[in-house]
Amino acid sequence: PSQHVFAKFDDLLLVSEGKLMYYGELHGVRSYMESYGHPATARNGNR
Repeated sequence: PSQHVFAKFDDLLLVSEGKLMYYGELHGVRSYMESYGHPATARNGNR
């Protein structure tokens, strides 16, 4: 979804290669991923 639509989500279920990577509140995903060594990257527009 676009960033505008994505920002309206309350929770996020993130799956990679069939494995659950994250399930929880959207505002917590950045710190969760950073705690595992995956820093957030800046995005410009939708891709």
